[in-house]
Amino acid sequence: MGLFLVGGGDVQCDSYLTQDGFRAADLLFSDATGTLLGSSEDSVEAVAGVVDIAMIALCAETVGLMDRMLAMTLEYLGTREQFGRRLAQFQALQFRATELLVAVEQSRSMLVLARLALRRQDGADRRQIIRAAKAHADRSARLVGQEAIQLHGGIGMTMEHPIGHYVKRATVIARTFTNGIELVSEIGANGGLIRQSDYA
Repeated sequence: MGLFLVGGGDVQCDSYLTQDGFRAADLLFSDATGTLLGSSEDSVEAVAGVVDIAMIALCAETVGLMDRMLAMTLEYLGTREQFGRRLAQFQALQFRATELLVAVEQSRSMLVLARLALRRQDGADRRQIIRAAKAHADRSARLVGQEAIQLHGGIGMTMEHPIGHYVKRATVIARTFTNGIELVSEIGANGGLIRQSDYA
């Protein structure tokens, strides 16, 4: 594994539209020549560092998506009337909205922890925290998105409503770099986020 400087003419690019409306591409380096940048060891650490920063950026975007979905849902519950009362007056819906607020704030706290983890010298420890933050944000976004759609009475699934688009983006983010099962498995295999030795 390494970082190489490759001429653009040697790369075949197959561009396509992703589920969330963004663009991506498959790059084929067939018979491409390149110049190695640094050593293989340096390259591995550099790539890992870039992935760490990208994961934190995706966590931040996910928290922003959840913030927006929650705000739209609370506004809808406060204005939509059913049986002569605003939806926000029904206690069961208040409980559900509170659960979403907790999920968003927990994800925001994990995002702050992941951002602070960039200062750590121990790369394995840093990656453990960042992956935990991403796993939590991805899981919370799924909860917030599903509940936001349901609390909107299903209109969130329509193309005209922004929440469906936010859910699509959060779903793509959750599968960027890795998926939730692999993240949690990796965190567990490396001793979890809170190690017993930290409190011995």
